[in-house]
Amino acid sequence: MMGPSTAGSANHRGPHSKSEVTASDVDPPSKPTSGWTPPFSDGPSVPKSQRASSKDVLSNIGIRIRVRRKALGMSILDIAQSTGLSVSMVSLAERARTSPSIGTLVAICDALSMSISDLFWPSPEPTNPVVRRGDQLVQPASNGMTRRLLIKEDARGLEASEHEYVGRGATSGPVLTHHSGYEIGIVISGALRVELEHESYVLRAGDCIRFLSSTPHRFTNEVSGRTKAMWLNVKSDLDHRSLGGLGIEPTISDDRNGGS
Repeated sequence: MMGPSTAGSANHRGPHSKSEVTASDVDPPSKPTSGWTPPFSDGPSVPKSQRASSKDVLSNIGIRIRVRRKALGMSILDIAQSTGLSVSMVSLAERARTSPSIGTLVAICDALSMSISDLFWPSPEPTNPVVRRGDQLVQPASNGMTRRLLIKEDARGLEASEHEYVGRGATSGPVLTHHSGYEIGIVISGALRVELEHESYVLRAGDCIRFLSSTPHRFTNEVSGRTKAMWLNVKSDLDHRSLGGLGIEPTISDDRNGGS
């Protein structure tokens, strides 16, 4: 999940005009402090008057996406071509006219060379090796999926997260998306269908999968109850050919296959 794609570079724009929104127009999100609970978190309770509404959260997400896009001189079309998302979906997310799925936000952030957690607050290099449950960011649920960010190490290109899917059909997004990097997942409970472009695998408790994030992918709950999975995302500059040369291909740890 490294640099932005050069797709559609002809549409890149130059320096901002004075009328455009710039990073200085947006107050940076404050770092969590003791007793503070991020939006949608199930951590320590805070007074209702101090909680951000979902509308405010979506608005701030849209502003940060737009600021970052313009800072990079990218167009909405550039992001759409880089992620496989439609132009209208990227535009709606930027204007806070929709509640984007986790998969959509991950893809957009990758195209903008930023982490999804940067949409909520910046993460300085950690000084405490322990991240308490109540201090973990729970990112907005969409399509029945919730993503809890467990560990984020920008300097090392690592993110560990917990995914929970509630109800059959709960999914990471309405369409398959892709970004840079490499990822490893393990299902803790329930059953999860992992779509990798033209292939489809059903993973059950204890099953693992690994694949290049540049492969269009989507995750969907296969049971009527809850499915929980742990996910590790690794940012990497290695492309498909270099990894292929090392013999790395999408695999699961069990021969159970839910083929499409």
